[in-house]
Amino acid sequence: MRNFTKLTRSIYIGFITLLFSLAWTNVYAGIVSINPDITRVELNDVFTVNIDASEFSSPVDGWGLDVSWDTSKLALESSNVNTTLWNLFNSTGDASSAGSLLNMGGSQFGEVSGAFNLASLSFRAIASGSTDIMLAITDDTSDAFRWGNLGVSLLPENTFNGRVEISSVPLPAGLWLMMTGLTTLLIGVRRK
Repeated sequence: MRNFTKLTRSIYIGFITLLFSLAWTNVYAGIVSINPDITRVELNDVFTVNIDASEFSSPVDGWGLDVSWDTSKLALESSNVNTTLWNLFNSTGDASSAGSLLNMGGSQFGEVSGAFNLASLSFRAIASGSTDIMLAITDDTSDAFRWGNLGVSLLPENTFNGRVEISSVPLPAGLWLMMTGLTTLLIGVRRK
């Protein structure tokens, strides 16, 4: 009987140890992406992209990301966490490093699953060309915000960056008409 008690105690201790180790390991679930994934804008346009999460079958009560972009093409106008959903504690990120928002995130009482909005970013296009808006999941225990639910990390399976294509502003139609008229006038004056 005494051996049975020791065996039972060993099984309980092993089971509790297993549960604790599973509670602090990373579970992968869901996708995080920039929406729309491709944005076409003109030079000097201000535009907004959303950071959305989808396909989370497990509930989430907190999240965190780092966002980066090419500062020669885009200037950040504003960053906004969805405070309707992430209302316990949130941060629009530390923008002290040019071209990045570090430790952007949020948490809430309760939990959410499925598809949901995390934040929105507004940029100004400052040069023509194309660039990416890149997402990096924060999963380090020293980060201010972590993906998870009650201490269990629920890291997204995939992150999808957004692409911005910036075209230079075309000349207005009136300017084209004026240039055509001047060219015609100069050709006519030259012939005489």
